[in-house]
Amino acid sequence: MTDAASLYPSMSQPAAATEAAPPRAAPAPAAPHYMQDIAEPEPVTHQATTAEEKAAALYPEPEAVDIPIPDNIAELRKADDLRGMYDPAKTFGDVINERAFGWENDSVPPAQRAAVLTELANMAADLGMSHSDVRTLRTVGDVCNANPPSDETRLQWREEAVQRLNETYGKDAHQAYRDAVRFAQRDPRVVKILNEGGRGDHPDAVLMLARLARQARMQGKLK
Repeated sequence: MTDAASLYPSMSQPAAATEAAPPRAAPAPAAPHYMQDIAEPEPVTHQATTAEEKAAALYPEPEAVDIPIPDNIAELRKADDLRGMYDPAKTFGDVINERAFGWENDSVPPAQRAAVLTELANMAADLGMSHSDVRTLRTVGDVCNANPPSDETRLQWREEAVQRLNETYGKDAHQAYRDAVRFAQRDPRVVKILNEGGRGDHPDAVLMLARLARQARMQGKLK
């Protein structure tokens, strides 16, 4: 077996001195260490070859944008076993998207728009909304944006909403309204959306919310 002394002569015992030692020659230049004086290899860069890789190179993944969520809503989502079985953003993708809100040419960064749309879809799922319900609320919003209702119009809407609640729920109409208000108040963001431009006074919005609240009560999600 090769010993260390044969690999590293400097580690061997010095030879015994002789009476007439020859003059020592000048030491030869030290051999370069294997990690020194060696040219660094050229860095190898991976060339995108597949369509997916080329697309990723042209359109890098945007940074994630966090949307604040009320603690009670986060807890409700966590306790909902069904929420782990589907993606609300995909479920509502055809009614909650950039085109539906006219955001195609908006100056807001794409990552932020995507985050907002995803959270709106999650809020729709929180309320148990259907695609038809989302379209109803969008239509009400379009009406309010195109022609902001006056105080008189909003009062007329409320009166019509009361009439329709009575027709739908009879003696339980008042409770249905109270449930609708409590249901919306679980999430202050929903209240803000309904208050904006008088949306929450429109009878279509009131009846929709009352129905969703009753549905949530029957499922044990509103007590």
